[in-house]
Amino acid sequence: MQATAFDHNLSLKCSMFYHDKAIADQKICDLHKDLTKTQQREKEALDTKVALEAKIADLEAQFQQFVEEAKIVIADALERGKSEGFSAGGLAGKIEGLSEGRELDVVIQSARFLNDGFDKCISQVDNLKGFAEGFDKSHLDPSLDADFSPIPRKKPRSQSQMNLKFWLVKLQI
Repeated sequence: MQATAFDHNLSLKCSMFYHDKAIADQKICDLHKDLTKTQQREKEALDTKVALEAKIADLEAQFQQFVEEAKIVIADALERGKSEGFSAGGLAGKIEGLSEGRELDVVIQSARFLNDGFDKCISQVDNLKGFAEGFDKSHLDPSLDADFSPIPRKKPRSQSQMNLKFWLVKLQI
């Protein structure tokens, strides 16, 4: 009887160990599935990161291209404003009765028109929030670009083009 009880006890313990082993095997299988899913999510996250880094690099390149184009447009606008300011100032000086011999007065009047136009341009840029926070506007110079280097000059116009523009402006008044 004792042998049968001992055998029964060992049989129960063996069944319990098999049951525990099956549960442990199931947990190991679940952990392997979780590990596979985690590795797959990690790979997807890495792929997404690489794609986003490429997109960021592309956007940075586009932004840099936009900045370069904006510098060129601003330089052209400033050059055009200078030439229009000088021509308007010269015309205004002649209209106010300045004689041909007083070219210095015309140049001074042209410079005043240029400064007024430049100040209006600066105020417009300021209204459109074109300056960075904390930008010191007191040191702006109409003859320098954003990098504080001289603005590249355009090819000078021929004398006949300048005369034609002068007479066109004069005939309109």
